[in-house]
Amino acid sequence: MKFLKTRRRRMIGLCLFAISLHIVFCIERAENTYDEVKIDIHGLHQNKSFICFVAETESGPTVMQWYLAPMFGKGTMHPDSCSISFFLDRKSPRSFRGNVQWIHLQRIGVLIKTADGEWNVTWFSSDNAELNGHSLLFGGGGVAIDFANADETEPVSVEQLTKLGMDYSLIRD
Repeated sequence: MKFLKTRRRRMIGLCLFAISLHIVFCIERAENTYDEVKIDIHGLHQNKSFICFVAETESGPTVMQWYLAPMFGKGTMHPDSCSISFFLDRKSPRSFRGNVQWIHLQRIGVLIKTADGEWNVTWFSSDNAELNGHSLLFGGGGVAIDFANADETEPVSVEQLTKLGMDYSLIRD
């Protein structure tokens, strides 16, 4: 009889432990979503008025959504309609940090609109923009990019910007 009581207590304890682990995991997922990645860029030119990140996938360039932490839970927002993308001060910082919704990619691009209205994308190979600290269970991680290691910079046409969803940015000064 005593053996059954001990066994029952152990099972109840194990179940409570499993439930508490599940609760901790759910809280972690709510705080830090699986596909949220921190991007840190250095060596930016100061002559910029807009910035966002582009992933080159097999289906073509795709904009990475910003991750925001609003008052009632996390959410994503397209860079074209997000204030994070815009620099009001023309003497903007030479480094930038942001959280994006990560897309598995062949290479990463930094899309920049200069204060003169020119659009360029600077591409970095996966070697120069490697995802670090990504966990198979929890996701996340970070990418550090230095403009000194850029592979190439190319102009972006209005047609390409429209495909990326940059409607507001095209009409904004």
